[in-house]
Amino acid sequence: MTTRIIIARHGNTFAKGQTPLRVGAKTDLPLVETERGTNVGKYLKKLVLYPSAVFAAPLHRTMETARLAIAALDRDIPLIEDKRFTEIDYGPDEAKT
Repeated sequence: MTTRIIIARHGNTFAKGQTPLRVGAKTDLPLVETERGTNVGKYLKKLVLYPSAVFAAPLHRTMETARLAIAALDRDIPLIEDKRFTEIDYGPDEAKT
């Protein structure tokens, strides 16, 4: 049996024209768009790559992206929250430009 690991980045957390900030483990922002997550799922479906599970960090942006991808796959795929996928902590630079 072949094991494949597919890694996808979460969708955008800053709208066009907004100044992006350094956001990591301590800044839990929601998505401002749904295209990336949906497109990840559509792409996997087109390639007939159906994961047996989806793992995501317990942040709004990562869980939301994963849910969108799973919905686009139109399959009952478990979403597993895993802290090991949490982004880095920017320390004193967190939430700064």
